[in-house]
Amino acid sequence: MRTATGKSIVTFMDRTSSHSAISFKVRLTEDDWETDFKRWRCSALRIPRVEVKRINFGGSGETVLGNHYTLDKIDGFIEWDDKRAGALPSSKDLAVLLRITEALSTKRDKDRWRNSAVAAAIIGAIATVLAAMINARSPLLYQIVSLLRPSDETPGNPLPPNEPAPSISPVREPEQPNLISPPDPLGSPVPDPILSKDSNVLEETEAIDLVEDWLEAKSRIFAPPFDKNLLATVVHTEGPLYKEIISSGKGIDSLKKSKSFYTFESFDLEFWGFSSSDNPLLKARVSETFNYHEPRKNPERINSTASNTYTFKEEDGNWKIYDYSDIDIDS
Repeated sequence: MRTATGKSIVTFMDRTSSHSAISFKVRLTEDDWETDFKRWRCSALRIPRVEVKRINFGGSGETVLGNHYTLDKIDGFIEWDDKRAGALPSSKDLAVLLRITEALSTKRDKDRWRNSAVAAAIIGAIATVLAAMINARSPLLYQIVSLLRPSDETPGNPLPPNEPAPSISPVREPEQPNLISPPDPLGSPVPDPILSKDSNVLEETEAIDLVEDWLEAKSRIFAPPFDKNLLATVVHTEGPLYKEIISSGKGIDSLKKSKSFYTFESFDLEFWGFSSSDNPLLKARVSETFNYHEPRKNPERINSTASNTYTFKEEDGNWKIYDYSDIDIDS
């Protein structure tokens, strides 16, 4: 659909292992860019419980790294950090994928949304009936108007002057469909078709999101603040990958001891295989550009391309990356 400002928005249901979330994409253009403040206007950021999943440049499709921008959710802006990014973006066209992250987990939340939907259906039905009555100049409509007249007015014919009064005859109202489902006699809740799902199935789109989340998180995991909490949100804490990163003398610990770190400029992904079995896996080619920083040396710029197989396992009801390994491109 298109908004009042002409922005293109794509909305879809994104199934996750713990709840269903609403995801949508907003496209920003040169018109949204404020040169003086180095930022884009993005009013969708003001939606409660919304988070940015991914930002891509609209022309090239290149992913914008998370440390190259900051979010102003109060006023609705994406602010470019040219100090971290090194320069202003060459393209001002962005594709922003956002997600409302908090599930309708309480009965009150679910009831509010369900009752809103029922109320909308009832209002729509009433509007349809009234419109048909007006078009047909139904006598029942004039009876309704008479009943709604203020009590201090002199009763009279509600018809316009010189308009003959219609003959009032019994009107049989058409049967309306039952808009509200009858309660379950056993008192059990009616399953919500939007919220119910199979929590054991990892969708391909979610697997891709996890890999992209992991690649974006690396800029905060392998550089200050060396965020282990962020690591645990995307990588299974019992898996080989997690243990390799947090083990003494390896990963984060090795970087801290040598006072070194990585900065990531960009990455590109190409997916070509997914298996949704008991042990789901995803095959992808990953191209990254990053820099290795160590004391008293110039940063070493590295371009890396690898073909990997990513495996996934559930942890506390959420799918996470369990491990990944290099593969031949033809495997």
